[in-house]
Amino acid sequence: MKGTKVLKQVLVFTVTAYLAFSVLFADDGLSRSLEGEEAKDKAQAVPSKVDSAPALRSLVKEEEGAKKEEQKVAKDDATKDEEEVRSLQEEEPAELEVADESLDLEVVDEKQDILVVVMGERRQWPMWKARLGGIDAKLTLLYGSYNDAIPEDEWENDFGLTCQTAFIPDTTWTIARNLLAAEAVRMERRRGKEFDWWVFLDDDVDVRCEAHGRIDRMNEVLGEGMCWQRIFNFLGSDQVPENASSVSLETHSRPGFAAVSTTDAMFAAFKRSHVPFLLPYANLPAGSSEWSSQGALFCIMETCMRSSTILIPFVRGFNPAHRAYQRGLNYNQIMKVVRDNYHNPPAGFEPCAAGMNVMQLVDFVGTYETAEELNAVIQPTEWAMCDPMRAR
Repeated sequence: MKGTKVLKQVLVFTVTAYLAFSVLFADDGLSRSLEGEEAKDKAQAVPSKVDSAPALRSLVKEEEGAKKEEQKVAKDDATKDEEEVRSLQEEEPAELEVADESLDLEVVDEKQDILVVVMGERRQWPMWKARLGGIDAKLTLLYGSYNDAIPEDEWENDFGLTCQTAFIPDTTWTIARNLLAAEAVRMERRRGKEFDWWVFLDDDVDVRCEAHGRIDRMNEVLGEGMCWQRIFNFLGSDQVPENASSVSLETHSRPGFAAVSTTDAMFAAFKRSHVPFLLPYANLPAGSSEWSSQGALFCIMETCMRSSTILIPFVRGFNPAHRAYQRGLNYNQIMKVVRDNYHNPPAGFEPCAAGMNVMQLVDFVGTYETAEELNAVIQPTEWAMCDPMRAR
């Protein structure tokens, strides 16, 4: 009997101490939680336009009132905890139960957050919504239609894919991509966080995965599934070299890892960290070839991020539609666009002043068996030298 009494006293002390510590730290934990939620709410509430001063003052008053109410709730909860502790001290301790070891732990979503920006005809919208909706990845679709507006009720889908559309009539390829890039920034501000990747696509792009007799190796690098699934598997994996600035496709595939400075713009996946250095595309004089904006960007790649555009292994891309637009490779025009858009003499930044290579697949490195081997030969981005690109 004596041993039983001692055991009860020990159990009472243990439970009392546990609850006392819970009360002690309740206010602090709740405060941190509220501060986190408040910061989150503020981040998600970034307006697309600058608010007026009266509106801001009203918002501040509302937040202060909400904060006082939250503090009152926290204090009431702490008082209830204290009462429960006193009540337990007066009761006989209950028999302790063994906790179930198979705990339901919260799974953290570590998938890369990818924004897919497609530009094209209205009639291609349902196809892209279905194509991306069927992919197991964390994707958001922004579709720019240049011939007909797409109503918001068509954003709904059965795939759980987050969608948004934009109407971009009477624009050129270059202007349209810049308009969609601006909308991508607004989307990030509304959601309160940046994407990990911005992937720009023309609506007629398609892909083919080719094993080159090495199906097991292709599965190791790209995972399994349809070819579009494999592409987003790749973007969301550690198979992308650390020193990469972007990812692209060429018109024929390679059974290994390679990188270049210049490539086609039909599929352009930019690491979000590099977007301020690469976008917006250069402004073009009226009547210019649309190739000149991509050609001017070659200069920045060759100067700041040499050989850092990764060509996805085992995949080739093509765009069969070849819609009509102003095209052609004009070296003098490209050099003028570079000078007008990128040269900043006061900052000492005049890239490609002595000339540049405007062809595709310039500064090719590869083909390597692994991402680690390729990463070892990619020069790190020249952040400091190319910082003026961010201030355009």
